[in-house]
Amino acid sequence: MKRYTIGLGLFLSACTAQPLETFNVDTYANQNPIYLNVSLLDTKSDVLTYNRLPHIEKDLPITPNDVLLDWAHNRFRATNKYSLISAEFTVLKAYMTQTDTPTPKWYILDNTTYRLDYDVMLQFKQNEKILYTQTATGWEEYAIPQKSPLTSKEKVWEKMMNNMVQKINNKIVPEIPNKFK
Repeated sequence: MKRYTIGLGLFLSACTAQPLETFNVDTYANQNPIYLNVSLLDTKSDVLTYNRLPHIEKDLPITPNDVLLDWAHNRFRATNKYSLISAEFTVLKAYMTQTDTPTPKWYILDNTTYRLDYDVMLQFKQNEKILYTQTATGWEEYAIPQKSPLTSKEKVWEKMMNNMVQKINNKIVPEIPNKFK
């Protein structure tokens, strides 16, 4: 009887799901912020929410939109309360979609392709007059087998979002004119 109990316990423990690792996207919270010579920094999102395929934002631990807004909050600080200039960071697009791709050969696994599209804009304004606009647009794409476990999917999503944040940081920050820093 003990053999069956031990065997059943080993069988059940082998069938349990793997524990999920933490989903860690670098939003530059641990780095020094960029100080802007503006009186106000406004962050906003123009991203529409979709609750059906091919969009999968609702299935992600954190949405690409939230990642970009967190990045802007962590990365920039308004430092001159007397300035007539304000800054506005807008997320125009931040979508993660999935497409199932059948393969032509029976012995090759079908894939799921994840695509992350993003578009952001940083503007400096004075009395609603736009003084300077900087944009960053791009996409990340990655394919994995359809029957991959959730941990593999989350690693792919995390990698894609970290690549997005790094590309936006490398595009936006160096191109801010010195008069606004």
